[in-house]
Amino acid sequence: RFTDDQCKRFVRAACKRGWQRHFHRSGLGCLLIVLGLVCFWLAIIPLVWLDNHYNFGRTVLAFVSIFIYAIALGFPATVVIIIRDHLLLRRIRHVLRARGTCPACQYSLLGIVVSAGNIVICPECGIEVEVDESLNELTTDEQGRARFMPTERIEGSQFWTERRKRLTKRVAIGLGVFLFLVLPAGWGGYELFLWQQAKRAAAERPDVAGVLEFVESHQPSGVTAVEPNAFDVLAEVDLLRADITAEVSSRPEYYDEEYGSSPWPDFAAIYIPYPDEETAARWAERWVSRKLAEDLLVAYREGGVFEMLDSLTEMRRAVRGLVVTSPGPLIVAAFPSLGKERELARINGARMHLAILAEDRDEFISAMSANLALGRSLQHQASAIEALAALAIESVTYDRLRYLFPHHPESDWLDHIDAAIRQQRAPLARDHTIEGERVYQLDILAWVFADPSNVRFGRFSKTVREYVDWMASDLSGQRLGTYAENRDSMNAYFDAMAESAVFDPFERPPLPTVTGDLVLLEMLLPALSRILEHADQIETRRRGTAVMIALERHYLAHGFYPDTLSALVPEYLAVLPIDPWTGEPLRYRLHGEGASAYVLYSVGPDAEDNGGQPDEDFNARRDRNPDIILSPPANDASP
Repeated sequence: RFTDDQCKRFVRAACKRGWQRHFHRSGLGCLLIVLGLVCFWLAIIPLVWLDNHYNFGRTVLAFVSIFIYAIALGFPATVVIIIRDHLLLRRIRHVLRARGTCPACQYSLLGIVVSAGNIVICPECGIEVEVDESLNELTTDEQGRARFMPTERIEGSQFWTERRKRLTKRVAIGLGVFLFLVLPAGWGGYELFLWQQAKRAAAERPDVAGVLEFVESHQPSGVTAVEPNAFDVLAEVDLLRADITAEVSSRPEYYDEEYGSSPWPDFAAIYIPYPDEETAARWAERWVSRKLAEDLLVAYREGGVFEMLDSLTEMRRAVRGLVVTSPGPLIVAAFPSLGKERELARINGARMHLAILAEDRDEFISAMSANLALGRSLQHQASAIEALAALAIESVTYDRLRYLFPHHPESDWLDHIDAAIRQQRAPLARDHTIEGERVYQLDILAWVFADPSNVRFGRFSKTVREYVDWMASDLSGQRLGTYAENRDSMNAYFDAMAESAVFDPFERPPLPTVTGDLVLLEMLLPALSRILEHADQIETRRRGTAVMIALERHYLAHGFYPDTLSALVPEYLAVLPIDPWTGEPLRYRLHGEGASAYVLYSVGPDAEDNGGQPDEDFNARRDRNPDIILSPPANDASP
């Protein structure tokens, strides 16, 4: 209906429409930026998914990235262009339909005579404008001539209609109520809930007093707070040992001027056996660390370290003081010293080894008793990490004891060993570690909820995210929950775990599992089942050691080992210890000429008899569970 030149004039007229033009352009610019950012970040999702599920090379991934980002960034531009054209069409339509002026020069066309073809010619610029009868733009004057006369001259579309005014008023009232009443009330109520929850969590947090109360209440019967504390002695040992170690390590044969340091003393290298040439060669490369450890043992003896360690056997009270250096949960206070205590266990293990070689009964019993006392002191504490360290120390002790029996120690050795084991056994219930760990876990839980800023944004709160990242956990779909919900679920879990802990594995009810979707419990609780497994293994070693002592007594009396373990009852054992995983006696068989050696073992966590295969044939850290070998190394009478 219009020529190209006329269309260009209409477009120019539409583009001159004041504030609407600027509003449209600004809106389109903002829309382009927002859509561009959204599409840019959305494009990352398929790239991450492809990178995680397909092993693409860098080149392929680069091409895929270019393709995806081309689509992602082209989409906003396309949308903006379409919207721009739509708005322009609306403005042109307004120019053509809603005004009684020339669309090119804005000259008023009202009352101008209309030609036979319904065309009006602008007197100012000469542009021809078609008159649309359907829009009531054509009228007739007194002489009967057709003239251009729209029924209503519309200067512009009216934006604030009555309907829009009413709608805007309602929206404004609703928005005001939401912003100034509902939102503050809701957020304020949420903050009030967080502060009330924090107050309750802080009041219920065990803190240092709660942990120490638990430890004090589980000391041996009759122990008072004025008695010597084993951990005070350990603190003195640590200081004394540090001075002696620094003095010996600085000797010229150990100090490396190039690196400005001394080697690490490897006490375990003194007593670890060499099962093959490869292992022996590997240890030989570390002879400097072993030589330093041997010299330190001499210096420790002369400096009084061993005497202080041996004094632990007479100390019944063992309460570790918690030094809190940060506002975090208490469990971090137990971490720094555990490495030192395990090092003391290796030192005592080396003492036991050297005492066997020297046939020094008193030194062997002193070192063994000191190690058992060290483990007992840790067992009296509350945390599971300390209990695991105690079990590891006890394991080192029983492992060294295995290497004594091939020498067929005399009855006085056996009497002292038997007495030391009984004396240093911690008088604790089997659920002690579970109940102690409950205190620490409740402390962690209460610490998290005691500060509203830790939980204000649920599982997306900074503190919770730091825990998730530290644990390297994939906890998508989990939620934080409330303090009361977490506390009650945690207590229910510990109740079930404590009930299970008092039984041997063969009669133990199924261990509880972490159910629900609470993110903190998913991180804190699942590892507790491993504590029971380690405790079961050490209990097996205790029972196996009692059987081996009885076997040695039989050997001393008869010159050979019995055909069956039942021959030890009642002369050497009141009752036969049972295998915790089967409820039956431990597995036992003779081998060697003249019944001179034997194999004693437990079937282990899988409750399947693998024939007493040694640990090197079965790897307990993988899919298979080995039999737990309790007897001395076969046909090996040397440590």
